Amino acid sequence: MGEDEKAIKVVFSDIDGTLVHYPKDFDRYAEVGEVVNGKVFIRYKETGESRECRVLESMTGGRAYISERTIALVDKIRAEGVMFVLITGARSSTYDNRRPNLPKVDFEVFENGGRCIRNGEIDMQWTKRYENVIGDSSRATTVTPQLQDASERVGPLWDLYRRLSKEGWALDARDYVTNFRVDVTKSTDKTEEDFEKIKDELKALNLATSFNLGKADIYPSTSGKANAASSVLGVLGLTPEDSISM
Repeated sequence: MGEDEKAIKVVFSDIDGTLVHYPKDFDRYAEVGEVVNGKVFIRYKETGESRECRVLESMTGGRAYISERTIALVDKIRAEGVMFVLITGARSSTYDNRRPNLPKVDFEVFENGGRCIRNGEIDMQWTKRYENVIGDSSRATTVTPQLQDASERVGPLWDLYRRLSKEGWALDARDYVTNFRVDVTKSTDKTEEDFEKIKDELKALNLATSFNLGKADIYPSTSGKANAASSVLGVLGLTPEDSISM
């Protein structure tokens, strides 16, 4: 390593589209085999090379794949003393279902930064930071907690949920603690321009939004993937220069 080069101490990675891929990603250049015992071989058309992959399911996104080589590479990175952090927009139940087939890592951040597992344990204090927006989070003691219906929860996030529901937006809050999702295309008589007007209101409510798998997620403005990465660095006493993002 040169004098001006700094050793990387932590790697941040998204899941969907980074470590995990969907059938549509392979259509042009690979063939997906039959699923056997939760695994599948994906064969590249040009080279004939095959990769063994684990199969992951989600509540709404369908089947996805992560290769055994990807798992091995993450293991190798960690074996060399570099921490690995997953950050995803996945809802709690989807992340919970996928977790056994994902690589073992140091921090697991899901719901767009709203929830965190550190060293295998739910970090309750992480989510408690957002209670001024999401209300009481004390029930969220497991990865997929039993929660009140979103229509009954207290807090600015859920006030907005109730309002948008009355206005006819197609919403999804299943198994979310800190987040709900808006499907603009499935919202009757609603347009992207209509959603832009909602976006303009979010800052005053201490909320933010981003698009995940073609749908809009709404969550606390202090959450989000970038803020989550900054929080992890703060916990570790590191700077952005100590990290890389995939």
